[in-house]
Amino acid sequence: MPHINAVTKHIPSQYLALGITKILDKACTFGGVFTRHGRYKQAMDLYEQALAGYEKALGVDHADTLRTVNQMASIFGSQGQYDKALKWYERALAGREKALGVDHADTLRTVHDMASVFDSQGQYGKALEWYERALAGREKALGVDHADTLRTVHDMASVFDSQGQYGKALEW
Repeated sequence: MPHINAVTKHIPSQYLALGITKILDKACTFGGVFTRHGRYKQAMDLYEQALAGYEKALGVDHADTLRTVNQMASIFGSQGQYDKALKWYERALAGREKALGVDHADTLRTVHDMASVFDSQGQYGKALEWYERALAGREKALGVDHADTLRTVHDMASVFDSQGQYGKALEW
């Protein structure tokens, strides 16, 4: 982390504002490191700056812009700010469906992430609806044995377990 802290201090805001995509990509990479270490404020600062740069350089519907939107939503979800997370996931989902299509792996990741928010809120019916959507898309696009598909299967089993439906959980 000391190395990451030092490096991020050398990414001046004016470079991010210019929309130089290689610098924006690095800012997002460092944002991911901060996120994994629970340093959400530092991650969000980098993501916000990168988002502004991506929007300027690439547009609001570019895959890199939408990836950053999804990452920001994830931070809100990690902090228990579920309404904000859903708002940002909805933005990412609408953009990804438009730019990439409904069966693209990134679109389906956002669908899965939204299901996870509903699961975290205890809204199991909604969570299962969204997981089922993610599962159908992932099986079609990635196959039944892909790691992302199996993650959705696992998370569906966890919802059944949380509801005390242990037989269904074991089936899944």
